[in-house]
Amino acid sequence: MKHLEKLNNAKPFLKVLLIGFIIILMQIPVAMLRGVIWEREGSRDSVVADVTSKWGHHQELMGPVMVVPYRVEVKPVYTEDEKKKGVVKESTYITRDAMFLPATLKVVADVESDELYRGIYEVPVYNSKIKLSGQYKERKFTGWDIEEKDILWHRATVNFFISDARALSSATDLTWGKDKLKLEPGSNFGTGTGIHAKLTKEQAKLATRGFAMDLSLKGSEHLYVAPMGSQTNIHITSDWPHPSFQGNWLPVERKVSKTDAPGFDAKWEVNLLGRNFPERWLGLRAHEESMSRSYMGVRFKVMVDEYSMALRSVKYDVLFMVMVFMTLWMFEVLSGLRIHAVQYVMVGAAMCMFYLLELSLAEHIGFLWAYCIASSMVCGLVAGYCKTVLQTGGRASVVAGVLSLLYAYLYMLLVNQGYALLAGSMGLFGVLAAVMYLTRNIDWSGEREAGPVTTG
Repeated sequence: MKHLEKLNNAKPFLKVLLIGFIIILMQIPVAMLRGVIWEREGSRDSVVADVTSKWGHHQELMGPVMVVPYRVEVKPVYTEDEKKKGVVKESTYITRDAMFLPATLKVVADVESDELYRGIYEVPVYNSKIKLSGQYKERKFTGWDIEEKDILWHRATVNFFISDARALSSATDLTWGKDKLKLEPGSNFGTGTGIHAKLTKEQAKLATRGFAMDLSLKGSEHLYVAPMGSQTNIHITSDWPHPSFQGNWLPVERKVSKTDAPGFDAKWEVNLLGRNFPERWLGLRAHEESMSRSYMGVRFKVMVDEYSMALRSVKYDVLFMVMVFMTLWMFEVLSGLRIHAVQYVMVGAAMCMFYLLELSLAEHIGFLWAYCIASSMVCGLVAGYCKTVLQTGGRASVVAGVLSLLYAYLYMLLVNQGYALLAGSMGLFGVLAAVMYLTRNIDWSGEREAGPVTTG
């Protein structure tokens, strides 16, 4: 303590080193606060994962895809000995699959948002009613060197991939021309999750066939659709006011309302030439990767994530302490006051409390109100403490004013990420210029007689 006391009353430069050491020391509780934020975020994520596993995960819809099996002859292989003996073997056959996509596809989805609660956590989910319709043109095997007798039309299926088929509330029979086809669980492509309908030979071979089907699908986080038609039109409407449109294609039309009737209305149009897979091909896995990258749709975005905002605000803790401690130090060198190192630590501890208050309040009342209340509490606490430390209410008001401006400045940086670097660099330049001006006459060596430093 004696060494600390000597350093506390030493030359200005050594006092700056002491303040720097205190700022480094205060990073210990700040690091602990980061751990608390990560822990609370992990708890939230586990709750969300548990709720959505029962309600429905994010949904990705792909289809229809018509799968038509065909036989491939495997001719026998003879050894030299078998050739000499005239052994005759029969050919064997293996089954392969041909994939056919529709000429047109129209997807109309009406999405109703909802919130589920577990404890203090809110989990945004949705119910969607989806109508699929379109038309298939003639399925041809020309150019593939496959004979008609090897095509297994009677084993053809129409398949729809649904990423979380457990959340499929209901589905009508698949309308295939004038026929109604019963849907069965499972899909014959992708990961196998989804639904499919079996076709008769006549239904599979018919040249042109229109199709239609209605789905009721529950999910969370996002709803994506793949452009499986040579001409695909997607139309999604919802009462969710904060959509984030995602995928390889953005909507050609969009309307977003956040006031009278909150929600959005978005339309997509994609044709064959704009995607990276053809109308037909051989092999289940041939274009699986290209199709999985072709999704487009909407993410139901939560505008303010209190945990990410809290983590971002903690990143500025060093700047806050430097600014407030520099203000206290300026009163020391300009007014002849002596502020003890322990008093710096007390002010730093109060500033660390801001991040804990901000996080704990945000979990219950939202980030904006939590930020305002936490910053007001800390500013009031620091101002009351500094009134005694700095001996006058005016000086304490200056410190509280600096801290208030810093909190207002931080909030601007948090909500305007695009301008954060510009605002941060300009703000730091202004602070540096002010500090350089106010300290231009300071005797850093401490060789002058002790007393207040003039700035004139």
